[in-house]
Amino acid sequence: MNLKASNLAEIAAHTLKEVGVLERQNLQKLLRDNPVAINKALGEDLFVISEEFDQWECKRRVDLLALDKRDEPDGNGIKIANLVIIELKRDEDGSHMELQAIRYAAMLTSREFKDVVEIYRRFTERLASEKPNLNKLTTEEAQKKLLEFLEIADPKDIRISKTPRIILINSDFNKEITSTVMWLNDEYELEIQCLKAVSYKIDNELFLNLEKIIPLPEASEYMVQRREKTQNEEKQVSGSRREQTLPLLVERGLLKPNDRLFLIALPKANLNIPPEKEAKAKHATFIGPKEIRWDYDGNIYSLSQLCEKICAEFGFPDAGPFQGPLFWAKEGENKSLVDMARSLDSALSVTNDNQTK
Repeated sequence: MNLKASNLAEIAAHTLKEVGVLERQNLQKLLRDNPVAINKALGEDLFVISEEFDQWECKRRVDLLALDKRDEPDGNGIKIANLVIIELKRDEDGSHMELQAIRYAAMLTSREFKDVVEIYRRFTERLASEKPNLNKLTTEEAQKKLLEFLEIADPKDIRISKTPRIILINSDFNKEITSTVMWLNDEYELEIQCLKAVSYKIDNELFLNLEKIIPLPEASEYMVQRREKTQNEEKQVSGSRREQTLPLLVERGLLKPNDRLFLIALPKANLNIPPEKEAKAKHATFIGPKEIRWDYDGNIYSLSQLCEKICAEFGFPDAGPFQGPLFWAKEGENKSLVDMARSLDSALSVTNDNQTK
């Protein structure tokens, strides 16, 4: 409203492309340096931890990667945080941006808090090279900043969810994208949000407005509740699998102290263990469900920890986490410990069915 003229005049909206705003050079850097714009549109705080993230075995890059700090304890005092993939476009067709973001999410599902710290540390190195007034952080400093954002004192009290969130930002969204996003959110309980980026020219100045269009504000609480339910179920199922496999085999007398184990499958497909080291690297002794003595160094690990240790020892320091029993077998067997346990479950199920009949 123009108060002097006492009238209302419409301010025309423009797409980012129409006003010459570029994705990477303009919009991406603006939102990287001013995440408050996204935070205001979402009504929550995000912490940008990387730009053009590419720390994986492919050439694709995430425009912006962030961390949220929702207070979601998992029942054991551990808070759950989510990685947030932010994908930017300026054309209505979106160039399949939702499918691209889903690929990224799939490749980020195994990241832990220590990985997030390293991602952020590398990001500060990049920023320091661009902006002389900024300092790159050490691992300890990067961790401290993230813990301050999360409002947590001990890194052991935080867990990164296996289901990253996705935020799509574009000048507009065609029906193909919005239909796909709403279907994925509803049927598969993902959390994909769409922000519409519109620019306005006022007195030769350019203004940017971000508006959340998916999910609608009244549906947001419902989506959060569904995601919390999914995370709780995820924790119960994954925890149950890890805890039951070895105790079940011990209980049935199929796994005993001093039984020999061997690595039946590599935790990483392209892991390269030198032939002269294979004999010790691929063998271990079972002591108890959480105590496995590795032949290679004589130390004791859980099977999951041992998979991570083997990867770290032979070229993949950030690999994991792993469901250890999937990769180990009892000497003399041709199937993994997990498959041995599944065979027991199947046999028990058949027995119960026969008794019922």
